[in-house]
Amino acid sequence: MSSARYGIVSRYGAVNAEENNEQIGSASAPPLPLFNRDAEILIACKCVRMFGFGFLSVMLALYLSELTFTAEKIGLMFTLTLLGDALISLGITTHADVFGRRKMLIAGALLAIVTTVVFITESNFWILTIAAMIGVITPSGNEIGPFMAIELSSLSQVTADASRTHLMAWYTLAGCLSSAVGALVCGFTLYFCQTADPALAELTSYRLVLIMYLGTQILLSALFINLSEKIEVPPAVEAKVGDMSNPVSVFLGLHKSKWLVLKLSA
Repeated sequence: MSSARYGIVSRYGAVNAEENNEQIGSASAPPLPLFNRDAEILIACKCVRMFGFGFLSVMLALYLSELTFTAEKIGLMFTLTLLGDALISLGITTHADVFGRRKMLIAGALLAIVTTVVFITESNFWILTIAAMIGVITPSGNEIGPFMAIELSSLSQVTADASRTHLMAWYTLAGCLSSAVGALVCGFTLYFCQTADPALAELTSYRLVLIMYLGTQILLSALFINLSEKIEVPPAVEAKVGDMSNPVSVFLGLHKSKWLVLKLSA
């Protein structure tokens, strides 16, 4: 479930975009290229993450079933997972501009790593459920966690106005294709594991897939670490909203667009 589905955006998104437009439009500021290092890393992050999500979605319910969980328990786990994702995403995305976007992205990736390790090593229902609620794991293969909202705010920061829609289209397309490829690769991997070695238990093959998924989360963390300070809120923008008593008030990370976003999210 996408954090954008809840209408969560960068805390300073509206003011930040306005400031970014002024900087890009000024005579002294050189035009930003369509693709720059940070934009390429952010799109790569989207690809790696969605590949992993698509990869995981094929076998997650089968894995839990192999752990002898009933359909009712699996449904309960997935429901609580989505609820936990909403709360974690709300907390991280609305504080990303306070503590740093890159730090919050890394924190989200580390939560995903911890959750995956727990899923590989544990078989207790409640331990897995709690890990899924506070971590990042997708039951459906769709976008989940705080990543998308922060990445989109960062992309708009490092992209010129004329290129923004073009770049967002590539960002979305890359994610969709990566998710589809991940699901396909997972299917082939499970088929190969279970036909190449008939003695290999299904549970073991599912855990091998989880280990591969863990690798995507480690790679995602490494990509986030390589983002530059350019994705952070500029000091000039931060000063405008640093005082919560000033006219630039925010609600759940939303500024002037809060009513429109809440209406679209309803």
